[in-house]
Amino acid sequence: MRYILLHFSSFIPLMARAASSNAKLVFACYFFATYVLLEQKKWNGHPVETWHHFQRRAEVALMWSMSVQYWGGDGWLVYVLSLLPLALIPWKVSVDPISYSVSCFTLFVYNPVQILAVACMVVAEHSKMPTQLYHKSDWHRFAKHRVACRAVQLLALALCYQTTWQQCILVFVAVLTKLAVQTYTLEPDGTGFDAHAQETPVKLHFGIYKDKRHQL
Repeated sequence: MRYILLHFSSFIPLMARAASSNAKLVFACYFFATYVLLEQKKWNGHPVETWHHFQRRAEVALMWSMSVQYWGGDGWLVYVLSLLPLALIPWKVSVDPISYSVSCFTLFVYNPVQILAVACMVVAEHSKMPTQLYHKSDWHRFAKHRVACRAVQLLALALCYQTTWQQCILVFVAVLTKLAVQTYTLEPDGTGFDAHAQETPVKLHFGIYKDKRHQL
């Protein structure tokens, strides 16, 4: 369970960020889309790949909404405009790495931490590893790579438009949760590796991917 828990813990700073945000409805939509995907099961007659694209669109919509709220300031009109990106979520379009990277740059402001965060988001998006696994050691390496890339992107989202002290606290929380999971969980032994060796993206835990109904 180590890798899947490391992945889940990456959302904690973003959840803390959402608690203090004025865009709680947008964050709620994003976390709903994320939860549907994290189940890694078919739902409502659609395969997991459909919900992967669904979550990607929700993440792009979140970036656009955060940008609109920051540059637009306060006011009901700006709040309404910040909800418009949610219309992207139902569209049946695929968010490729280029589109995702362009959306990342909407978060760009003249803040050293945020500049670095946006740059890391883009690098993580384009940091790909071979999808074919040949040995269990490959799975460990690719799983860590996937966890690290998503952790960077989610932490960067949490850091956007925050003060320096808030950014320091969020980074501390992110590091603390990762250390806690790393310390109190055992490294998985890769049981079930053969059944998932050719699946993309690399699975973070083999035991939970069974043919069961979605919780929703």
